[in-house]
Amino acid sequence: MYKMDAQTYKSYQSLLFPIAYNMLGSQDDADDLVQETLIKWLDVDKENIENQRAYLVRILVNKCLNFLRSRQKEQLEEAPESNETVTMPFRVDHPFSLSISFKLMLSRLSPMERAVFLLKDVFSFSHKEIAEMLNISQENCRQILVRARRHLKKDKERYSVAPQHHRELVNTFMEVVEGEDLGQLLELLKEDIELDILKPAAQLSMKGRFRVGEYLRRPTYLGYKLKLIELNGVPTLVWYNGKEAILKLDIFWEGEEIQRIESEEIALLDFPLELDYI
Repeated sequence: MYKMDAQTYKSYQSLLFPIAYNMLGSQDDADDLVQETLIKWLDVDKENIENQRAYLVRILVNKCLNFLRSRQKEQLEEAPESNETVTMPFRVDHPFSLSISFKLMLSRLSPMERAVFLLKDVFSFSHKEIAEMLNISQENCRQILVRARRHLKKDKERYSVAPQHHRELVNTFMEVVEGEDLGQLLELLKEDIELDILKPAAQLSMKGRFRVGEYLRRPTYLGYKLKLIELNGVPTLVWYNGKEAILKLDIFWEGEEIQRIESEEIALLDFPLELDYI
């Protein structure tokens, strides 16, 4: 069996750990998947592998994608029984971590968008290398990157407020949207608010506080419950029908008012595809 000396192990670990940590947001999870990757690497026939660096990253990224999809599914299925407080992460305590505001934005991306964005814009892999790692075409890789960058650009205003204040605004929104007073809800919405509804076949949009306000109240009329859960490390609003997650809401603030909302059907979220190309 192929054996890895200490220097080679350290070199591979220094390559893989920052990628895993920034994809997963957890040092323990990153350590585990890097270890699994290096153990798997010991059994790989390396004779015909031209780019060992890219091949190792490919193993790791696929493990991270599967882990993220599995964790996201579990978090949605394990909704709190009541609208208990969800802790917002306030600090970054690891030298490899991106800024907290950027990580909050990054967490909104689908697992595939996150992988492509990190590999290209943070770790500087080529489109060709990334396409080979993820078993996608280079054109698809470029499209995913464009979509990820567009999402991140939209999200800048969402996290322009301090995390604690953002959490307070979200809690206020939850109380108002399920309350009896439509007027209170309308006061939170900007007059020209936009709402995008992401559905399997199309994306629908509406504008104006009255139309958006009525849309936001509709799930309550149907008996759904709005819950604040932690999804990939970020407090996220999800409508539940009993224990079934139905819709995910992303809120974008401008000062004390809501400027834009995205409503996404849970069926569209990027899971449960399993990847194991090695």
